[in-house]
Amino acid sequence: MFILRLLAPYILSYMMRRMKNKFEHNIRKEQEKRKKNYGDTVVEFDEKEQDKKDKDFGGEYVDFKELDKE
Repeated sequence: MFILRLLAPYILSYMMRRMKNKFEHNIRKEQEKRKKNYGDTVVEFDEKEQDKKDKDFGGEYVDFKELDKE
């Protein structure tokens, strides 16, 4: 018990530092994910939806025609 009392502050500080680093890493990752340039096309899929075996993306292919600028 005496040893545990001596080691507890070090263990807690280690755990807190680790949680802080993990949190900062997740925040940085989210910021990079959301960082977009004007005109970029971004397609995001829900990770839970990706695991489905039959992937139905819905919608139909729509052919488009460019208009002449006058």
